[in-house]
Amino acid sequence: MVTAELAIAIPALVVLLALVLGVARWGVDRLRCEEAAYVGVRALARGVPEASVRAAVAQRAPAGSVIGIRIAGELVRISVQAPTPSLLSRLPGNYQPTAELTAVREALDDPLPAQ
Repeated sequence: MVTAELAIAIPALVVLLALVLGVARWGVDRLRCEEAAYVGVRALARGVPEASVRAAVAQRAPAGSVIGIRIAGELVRISVQAPTPSLLSRLPGNYQPTAELTAVREALDDPLPAQ
């Protein structure tokens, strides 16, 4: 009797462990996307050249991420989309870690406001 129960329980535990690891990887990738987008949008808002911003974002983002940069007037926007973790790609739904941040360009040549 114990053998039959183990034959059912062990594969179920392996599937559960794979799911937990996939969710943990998704969470880490999501945090890395957020950090990369934050660094990028802050640098763009301060006037750093786009090529340097793209390199800084790519260094912090998960491998294989797609980086989008949009500049529209006073607004700058960075989006980072990482690939879906392989363990979650077989599940229905969209589990792609993404982050998108927007900021207003800073006017660095303006003097500090009077106190």
